[in-house]
Amino acid sequence: ISYGKAEQDVEFARSILGRLAEIDYAELSHNEVLTAAVIRWELGMQAEGHKYWWHFSVLTPYSSPLREVNQVYTNYVFDDPDDLDRYLDLLHQYARFIESLHAVARGQLERGIVTPRPNMQAVVGLVRSILPPTEADAEATSKVIPGESFLVVSDERLAAVADELPQSFLDPAESETPQDRFQARIAEIIEGEISPAVESFLQFLETDYWRASRPQVGVWQYPDGKEYYRYLTRLHTAMEVEPEDVFQSGLELIDEIHTRMAEIRGSVGFDGSPEDFHEILRTDPRFFPTTPEEVGRRLKAAADAMYARTDALFLRGPEAAYGVRRLSPSLEAALTYGYYDAPTANEPIGYYNYNGANLDERSWLNLESVAYHELIPGHHFHFAFQLENDALNDLRNHSLQTAFTEGWGVYASNLGLEVGLFEDPYSLYGHYILESFLASRLVVDPGMNYMEWPLERARQFMSSYTVESATQINSETLRYSTDLPGQALAYQMGRRKFDELRQKAENALGERFDVRRFHDAVLSAGSLPMAVLEQHIDWFIQQETASSQ
Repeated sequence: ISYGKAEQDVEFARSILGRLAEIDYAELSHNEVLTAAVIRWELGMQAEGHKYWWHFSVLTPYSSPLREVNQVYTNYVFDDPDDLDRYLDLLHQYARFIESLHAVARGQLERGIVTPRPNMQAVVGLVRSILPPTEADAEATSKVIPGESFLVVSDERLAAVADELPQSFLDPAESETPQDRFQARIAEIIEGEISPAVESFLQFLETDYWRASRPQVGVWQYPDGKEYYRYLTRLHTAMEVEPEDVFQSGLELIDEIHTRMAEIRGSVGFDGSPEDFHEILRTDPRFFPTTPEEVGRRLKAAADAMYARTDALFLRGPEAAYGVRRLSPSLEAALTYGYYDAPTANEPIGYYNYNGANLDERSWLNLESVAYHELIPGHHFHFAFQLENDALNDLRNHSLQTAFTEGWGVYASNLGLEVGLFEDPYSLYGHYILESFLASRLVVDPGMNYMEWPLERARQFMSSYTVESATQINSETLRYSTDLPGQALAYQMGRRKFDELRQKAENALGERFDVRRFHDAVLSAGSLPMAVLEQHIDWFIQQETASSQ
C-alpha cells in the first residue's frame, strides 16, 4: 500500500476513461451502455478521490485491509508441494505489508490526519492481534488463550502434500520431519521479520501517533475534511447529493417513522410515553426467543411467508434455494446481527447466518423485517439472481454497489407491508424500530463528519430516536465518525431512490405500470450506481411505453 501504487492505479483509471470517451455509444446495446456507465462511474470516482488518498483510514477495524489480508493466510490451501514455497514467500510479503501500513500512518500523521482518540484502543488492538497471544494477554482477559500466530500452518492443513514435500524440505535434521522443517521456516520469518515489523508499528502507534490523536471525531477536522465528506457522500450513496440534503432527509424520515410508531402504540392500547413503551419491549420476556433454534424458525417462517406472495411482486426469482443457519459461536461476539452468504458452486443455497447468542438481549421483534431484508425478497433475490444472470458479463455479475445492495434490502423489507404481512402489531413496530435506526444514520453521520457534532451529541440523538442499547450506539457512532464515514448513508438513501424511481415509473406509465416488470427491470440489470440505475429505469419506461402503443 503506497501513494505511488495509487498513482499508478489512477493513471490506469484515467486511461480507461479516455478510451471510453472515444466509443460511439449509438453502436452499443443497452446492456453495453450500462456496463460502460458502471465503469465510467467507478473509475471516475476513483480518479476524483485520488486527491483524498491520505484521508482514507488503513488502521480502523472496518476500514483496515488487515482482516482481508489475514484471510489470505488463514484460507490458504495446500494442494501442491510448491504451495509451501509460495506460502513462505507470502510470509515475507506480509512483513513488507505491515511496513507499508506503518509508512502510510506516518504519512497521515505528517498531514494532520490521525484516528480520533475514542477509536485508538481498537486500532492498537487490531495491530497487536497480529502477534501470537501471550501469557500476559491471558491474564488480562479470560477470552485470550496463549497460542500460536494465525500465520502458523497446522499439520492437518498439510495433509494433502505431506507425502510429496518439495526438495527444500526433504533434508531435515535427524530429529525433524519435513513438516517440522517447514514450521521452523515459518517461525523464523515470523520471529525475524514479521514480529519486529509489528512491534515497530505498535511502538509508533502507542507514542507519536497516540499523542497526536484528538478527542473530537469526524473528518471535518482534517485538511479539506468537509470537501472530503462531500465526496464520500456521493461515493457511498452513488448519487449526486449533498450532506445537507441527506441530513434533512433523515430528519423528515424519522418524523414519518415515529408518527407510524405512535399509531401502532395506540392500536395496542398503550397510552404512555414512547420511552415507557420501549422499556417494556426491552424487558418483557415475551418479546425474546428462548432458544437459538427459535430465532432460526422465526426467520425461516417469515421468509417462507414472503416467498408465498412473491408472484404478486416478481415475474421470476433466483433458482437457488435459501435457508438460515446459526453463526459460528466464535463470531457471535463480534457481530451484532449476522450476514447473508450468496450461493456458490460448493454451497448452492443462499444462507442468512443469524446470531443466536445473548438471547436475553436479542428481541424477536425485528426478525420478520430482517428476513425480508436478508432473504426474501432482499439480498437473496438480488445476489443469487445476479450471479445466475447469463445476460451480465463477469464485471456486472460480481459488481456490488452498497447503495443498491443495502438500499434494495431496506426497500425489500418494506414490501412486506405491501403484500399484507407484518400481521402482528409488535412485529410491525419492530420493523419501524429498525427503520428508525437506519434513518438516524442520515442525521448523525453528516452531523459528526460535516456539521461538527461532538460524539456525545450524536449518541444522545440516537438514544432519543432508536431503541438500540448504549453499547450498540457507542460502537455505531464510532463506526460512522472514525472508521467508515459516509458508508451508513447508503441504506436509507438507496431505499429512497428505489421508492423515487418506482414512483417515477408509475407516474409515467399510469395503468400500464406493472410492479412485477419494474422489479424485473431493477434486478435483471444487476447492482448499479444509483445514477446509472435511474438511466436504466428511464430506458425501461421508454420500452414499456413503446410496447403498449
